[in-house]
Amino acid sequence: MIKKTALLLLSVCLALSTCLLFACGNKNEKVVTDIRIASFPDKVVYVIDVDNELDLRGGVLVVDYEKGPAGIYEMSERFYMGGCAISYDIDFEKEGIYLVTFSTDEVERSYPIQVISMANLKRLARVYE
Repeated sequence: MIKKTALLLLSVCLALSTCLLFACGNKNEKVVTDIRIASFPDKVVYVIDVDNELDLRGGVLVVDYEKGPAGIYEMSERFYMGGCAISYDIDFEKEGIYLVTFSTDEVERSYPIQVISMANLKRLARVYE
């Protein structure tokens, strides 16, 4: 009986401490005050029938925090960019300008990319020869 009561008491204490943790939040969590693009990715123009996925190599984000130093992150490290999420809705089969957005609950920063046909790319190349 005593063991069951102790186990029940321990379970209740654990449940309460978990609830308090979620209710109060993590006081050490960094609050993002700004997201800056220090360097755009090497690729910002995509060609229909050639490219079919976003390439973030070469891109660098600077994330400013309310307290502490800014963080510098490579965009290609999609799983951890200072707490920033990445979102985009790009149709690699349709010409247009699309936005790539990095965001947190507090701020967001976007940059444009272009999807272009091979014919239009060749036409542009002739203009700049």
